[in-house]
This record gives sequence, C-alpha cells and structure tokens, in this order.
Amino acid sequence: MRWGATQREEGIVLRMAEKVVLVAGAGDNMGRAIPVLLAQEGARLVLVSRNGAELEGTAEWCREAGGEVQSLVGDVTLEAVAREAVDRALTSFGRLDGLVFAAGGYFQPQSQVENIPVAQWDQAMANLIRGLVVMAQASLPALEEQGGGAIVALGAAPQTRLMGGAAYAAGKEALKGLVRRLAREFWSRNVRVNLISPGLIAAPLDEGPIRPVRRTHLAGYGSAVDIAYAALYLLSDEASWVTGAELVIDGGDDVRTTPPRRQD
Repeated sequence: MRWGATQREEGIVLRMAEKVVLVAGAGDNMGRAIPVLLAQEGARLVLVSRNGAELEGTAEWCREAGGEVQSLVGDVTLEAVAREAVDRALTSFGRLDGLVFAAGGYFQPQSQVENIPVAQWDQAMANLIRGLVVMAQASLPALEEQGGGAIVALGAAPQTRLMGGAAYAAGKEALKGLVRRLAREFWSRNVRVNLISPGLIAAPLDEGPIRPVRRTHLAGYGSAVDIAYAALYLLSDEASWVTGAELVIDGGDDVRTTPPRRQD
C-alpha cells in the first residue's frame, strides 16, 4: 500500500465528491497523476489506455487513494472504444461529469517535416486530434444529461511544442484550435472545454499520495503533480465560469531570460 490506513480525513469536503470522470490516456505520469488526485478528491473514475499494464497500475493507485474505478483497455481514437467508455460510466456510476483527454506521445525532437514517414504523421494526428473528437462526441450526451460538465485536454506549452518534432508540434497546435472550437460549440450545452499546456515534465511519477510540489525556484523540470492540480481545478465547480481557456504551466519558459530548457 502506498497510503496509510486512512486516505481521507473525516470532515474534509472533497472537491470532486460524487463526480464521475472519464480519463482517456490513463497510462503513466500526467495520465496517472490526474486520476489519482481526482480519486483523492472523491471522484469515481473510468480509465482508458491502450497499455494494459500501465492502465492496471493507474487503476490500482486510484483504488488505494479511495476511488471507485472502472478500467478499459483500448485505443482512444476508436469510436467503439469511446462509446464503451461512456457506457461504463453510465452503467457503473449512473452519470458522467467530466472528460480528461490525456493521450499523447510522439515527442520526437529529431523529427522533421522533410523526412517524417507519412504513416507516422497520420498516426500522430489520429492520436492527438481524432482521439479528442471521438471522445468528446461520445461524452457530450451524457454530460448534457447532467446539466453540463467539463472537458480538459492536455496540450503542450509553446517551447515544448517546438521542441517535440514535426508531428508533435503540428498536433499540439491543432489541439489548441480544436479545444477553442469545442468550447464554442458546447457553450450553449453548459459543457466547459479547456486546455492545459504543460512544459517539460519529469518522469516517472513518485509513488504515494499526490501533494502540492514545494519549490524554492522555478528552474528545472515540472512535475505531473503540477498538471494534476490544474486539471482538478478545471474539472471542479470552482472553474464554473472558465471555458475556452489555455492554462500554460511551464515554469515561465516563455518569459525567462536564461536559455530555454532542452530535452536531452
């Protein structure tokens, strides 16, 4: 057990109590930190990832944090997987309040437009863009049924987008535009859609309860915990008037006076 016998203190109001959240891309690091923190805050979860071993690790961690969890091994770019994930939420928990789209990958700094295989480009676009489309399409009716909800997608901070190679840069930039469009379309349905754009994040995630990171300076890499707390805010009722926004969490890479961080 990573936790002690008591995961939740009596008398504490949990920020996600009784809410049900679907996390697509719940494998490791940011895709793991987010659902674990949501579980700590009372959320019930449906987790989806194509990596079964990583998915089971995330599910176990969430249960140890006190969360109720349903997990599904599948490709988040497929409509059938998206529909099944939403069905799991409705049949197991009776509702859906939020969607986190954390599928990523394709961070390849050496990749250039002139030499990237077209098949690799297509796969990156499917994973980064199509995945959010099919998950949002499947989730919208269930979110509306609850009177509204929240969608949070993970993008990339400006410096990180440029460092990630051709397909990564294009995909994450397109994701930013897609989030804005979804926010516009879903506004009248009371479904909020926001983007978190992380800078370079250290891996792996340390085991144990998710707690705020205490820092004495802004240098170095970020933590998946930083991103998890941002997602918690955007999914919670505290962000009920926030939609179409991009929250850049990069330690100030765009404003710092020293050379930008590099990915070795």
